[in-house]
Amino acid sequence: MAAQEDEQSSPGVPIASFLLRYVAIQEAAVEAVMKGVISLLGKTIYRSEMKKFQPVLPARADQHDFVVPPVSNPTSASFAEGDPRSMTTALMKCKEENVTFGGAVVCATLLAFYHAAKGLPDFDPTQPFKLVTDLDYNMRRRVPHPVEEDPVGAYVAFADLGTLASEGVNLKTKFWDLARRVKSEIDSKVRQTMLLAAVPIILDQRINAKIQPSFAKALNIRNSQTSDANLSNVGRYPFAKEHWLSPNDGKANLLKVKTLHVYNNIPHLGPSAVLWVSSVDSFCYSMGHKCEDDSAKALFAAFVAVCENIGNVAAEDTMADVLEQLNL
Repeated sequence: MAAQEDEQSSPGVPIASFLLRYVAIQEAAVEAVMKGVISLLGKTIYRSEMKKFQPVLPARADQHDFVVPPVSNPTSASFAEGDPRSMTTALMKCKEENVTFGGAVVCATLLAFYHAAKGLPDFDPTQPFKLVTDLDYNMRRRVPHPVEEDPVGAYVAFADLGTLASEGVNLKTKFWDLARRVKSEIDSKVRQTMLLAAVPIILDQRINAKIQPSFAKALNIRNSQTSDANLSNVGRYPFAKEHWLSPNDGKANLLKVKTLHVYNNIPHLGPSAVLWVSSVDSFCYSMGHKCEDDSAKALFAAFVAVCENIGNVAAEDTMADVLEQLNL
């Protein structure tokens, strides 16, 4: 009976194909409406978020408020190289705990900020620790028609990890429980395409060369800081690691890529700190920051130490346990 109905209902276009096209049209219509809403209400939404934002680590004195025309703010850089054995054990442990390395790195980021902030006057250890964090998403393979080769460049979208900012984290939480929860949130954001597109749309439509001074003043972005952290887990270096400089044999003519450090300065709007993790034979760490020097040193040292120790974090270890074991 069902087969008979299908035959009668499909004079030329199969029902499944028709439904797929219908869904695609509906999604395109919703996307267009959402883009319009974001463009129109982006200013109000963005201003509301910026008004609520209070950075965990205070900005240093050379960071100016966002104005038009924009004033360039300096960005300081830090770099470190990990131990190959630490990378191996960390990735094995993540697989054992059924979590991606990215989820564990978010935990390391939160612990690093906690460590750097705990000596500040307004720090309250009795409250859940909140961190406004943005995460970069590699979009190379998430576009409709990805290219066969891996192009060099930043092909990213980003979204915030909302629960870290709204609910915060109690340091009695188990490290791997939090990593799995974060992984779930990271995965869910990939399916929320308009969420990934929201900030780029606002920046494109509202914060561009035509921006008016009054609009920048209304936004009131203090120290030009929009979040505490931006985190980019760049992943393993995807290209050939050995290159012959000339056709002649000999080690003197062989160029080997051993480390990869990613960095870009953020002269205008940006987070207190941008943290990158890449890898060749070991984890390579980079940080661009706008914080006071002492806070920045404590932040980066803790970030590297926790990441390098991920492979040693036991199943029952809490976030507090991880910090205590490192004796930072």
